[in-house]
Amino acid sequence: MDIRTKVGNRLELTDPFMIASSHWTDNESSFKHLARVEPSAATLKTVSSTKGGDGTSAFGSRERRNLFGTFGAQIGGYTDGPKTVELWNSATALFKSKQARKLLPQSTKLGLSVLYGENYAQLRRDLDLNIIDYVELNWKYTFRDRSLETFGGFLTQVETDLALFLGAFDDKPCIVKLPSEVAQYVATDSLRSILRLLHSKEAVLLTANTGKLCVPPSRLRSDEPLPLDSGVVFGEYLLLQTFTAIRKLDREKRINSQPVPPIIATGGIVDVGAVVDVLAAGADAVQLCSALDLRGVEMVHVLRNQLQSLAAEHETLCAFVSTLRSYPTQWSRTAVASRAYALDDNLAYDVLQKNKSEVEKILTNALRNELGQSDSIASDLESIAAVPSRPTDPLALRIFVPKSNIGAYVIAQTMARRGGLTPIEVEDSQGFKRFLKKTPESWDFAIFPRCVARSIQDDIGATLGRHLFDIPTTVGKSICEIVHDTRIKVEELEEIFYFNGATSQHAVMRYKDYIHPTGLPDTTEIEALKLIPKLNHWESATGILAKPPISRIYKLFCPRDIQPHWGSTWSVPEDLVLLRSSAFAARSTCEEDYKWVLQLISEAHKTIGRSLEERVRELMTTGFLAHCAKLLGLKRGYNGSI
Repeated sequence: MDIRTKVGNRLELTDPFMIASSHWTDNESSFKHLARVEPSAATLKTVSSTKGGDGTSAFGSRERRNLFGTFGAQIGGYTDGPKTVELWNSATALFKSKQARKLLPQSTKLGLSVLYGENYAQLRRDLDLNIIDYVELNWKYTFRDRSLETFGGFLTQVETDLALFLGAFDDKPCIVKLPSEVAQYVATDSLRSILRLLHSKEAVLLTANTGKLCVPPSRLRSDEPLPLDSGVVFGEYLLLQTFTAIRKLDREKRINSQPVPPIIATGGIVDVGAVVDVLAAGADAVQLCSALDLRGVEMVHVLRNQLQSLAAEHETLCAFVSTLRSYPTQWSRTAVASRAYALDDNLAYDVLQKNKSEVEKILTNALRNELGQSDSIASDLESIAAVPSRPTDPLALRIFVPKSNIGAYVIAQTMARRGGLTPIEVEDSQGFKRFLKKTPESWDFAIFPRCVARSIQDDIGATLGRHLFDIPTTVGKSICEIVHDTRIKVEELEEIFYFNGATSQHAVMRYKDYIHPTGLPDTTEIEALKLIPKLNHWESATGILAKPPISRIYKLFCPRDIQPHWGSTWSVPEDLVLLRSSAFAARSTCEEDYKWVLQLISEAHKTIGRSLEERVRELMTTGFLAHCAKLLGLKRGYNGSI
């Protein structure tokens, strides 16, 4: 299906998905990432000859914080930075625009963003307009802190400046970024004169972008949160503001017969349902930023595919949008249909359910590889002269059962069942850390990879100023592997993704030691929320560090031509160790009880080995699939750590 779009009479795009002027368009690395998804257009960072800098942290740095709601879901983000970081000077804009033009596909329209109040004629002379396809006037800071009493008079000044901008760049398609502070006034007499000017010059209106808001401490996740007062807040909530402004403009045109310029929508557009809504409301294209923050640059691919699927009955995007605008019932049906494309844990769960037999094989192999009887356990058991007696109250012994490591999960769960220990389920090592911070003595045993144990002791132990546990024995293996399209040798991979967890970081270091003689590929940390779009559009020359079974489950979300070749050609094993709390070690019955626990670990291994397939089937029916869906990064708040 043809999803080309035309914004007004002067700007033609290969699809309606533009990239907003942001951190996604401000350096060589971001240009390379964008090049992979071939965006229809990308607007560079804003240039100001008087306030801009070279875009580096030499003059300060950008602060970026996530905001969270009542139930821990991320509700938006906050960002702030000095203008020398947020804005480019002329020399930097010239260099960066040439760099972007060289790295981005020729099909990508390149946009220049200019700050309000500049000497536009001089900027034109300073920059190379031959490589620029359109120019955007940024009103982001223009209306901040303006009182209602002076608003009307100030608009006259703004209109005069706008005329200068349009005159200086009259040979290029021009866009004006309308900030959220004035988006609410789009249907008032104060702005109608400006709208008429834009319409007469065939310019485009971009509405509405992030707004300056104050953030209360309760919406932040830090030990000592303070109010944030000077930056802007972005995120999905902006969709309501964007949609409202477009609806007002549409009513101006239909009901009041006022001239309204073509519209590009930006702000809060993070899924295909929002794309459908703003196109139906009157926009001709969208600018993306938050969607990429949330899911990565591959969201451009995802949104393209989803829009094409929703509009499949039409030959062109123009015909599809015309139908949405003409028939409210069709808009409603399409909005409902867009829910099927939601990137949530239900999507991952459905894929896992459809491939249950394959998932069972993956789980079985993962357990078989990780649960071989430990030499350490065997040696320790040989030193025990007699069978240790069962503790008087085994229920008083508490063992952590971490879901994020399948070997640790199954061993600890089996120990709890056979021995009558009290299980404490946690999602991952982060959950264990949070428990230790609150009640460092209210547990007895846990099982984690050795590097995770060290990380916990270094982090929480140092914070509390005490030794939290010892590591008396090894109970199995924990494997971390690079999975990829095995038609490419691991030494030839160009980029390796990894998660922010102790296991992954340890494996990255080991991999760099291994691959060093042939040169290092890029190693890039990836957030779990960005994983599914990345897998859906997997590039063969990339790999990802992860633990089985989830590393092998990834293939179910990859392109079909890659799935048969998904595998690992490099892995690093690590000890899966028993953590014994200091509180347990202080008990008078510590030695005898520990001997019994050793025996229990050995029995757990034998039990699992005798009934491995049965144990896997139990995992499949008792919530482990739902946990795998969460590991796939489709639930906000989970970071993929192990």
